[in-house]
Amino acid sequence: MPVVACSIKPGSYVSLQSALSQHGLIPEYVPETVSVTTGRPQLIHTPFGRIRYRHLKHEAFWGYEETAYGSQTAFIARPEKALLDLFYLTPGSVDRPYVRELRLQNLEHLRLDVLARMAEHYRSRRLTHLPALLREIMEME
Repeated sequence: MPVVACSIKPGSYVSLQSALSQHGLIPEYVPETVSVTTGRPQLIHTPFGRIRYRHLKHEAFWGYEETAYGSQTAFIARPEKALLDLFYLTPGSVDRPYVRELRLQNLEHLRLDVLARMAEHYRSRRLTHLPALLREIMEME
């Protein structure tokens, strides 16, 4: 599905819960592929499933990698960037209850130093608190 999502809307990358699931950071099945774009938000129904495009400002459009799917490729957010995109695009999300609700797993794969540096680029004060919150949750588990 990531290949289809990136093909339908060039200049997009798979992120948020879709990328978190792909990286093994959340246990749930994600029923639609969520991508970000600097263009307009959109929901597209395809024979392969739903694709939701979320708008992200130009300054925050980075932090993804080209990933191979057989002979094709798609752009997928790095794990840290997928988390930041999710928290940036979800109002009121940088708090313990929301983070616990995500049921994050395999957090040892997250690089909190990279997350902290990436958070600074959003120029959002609430995102700068995310690395410390995640570190606190990781220490409790």
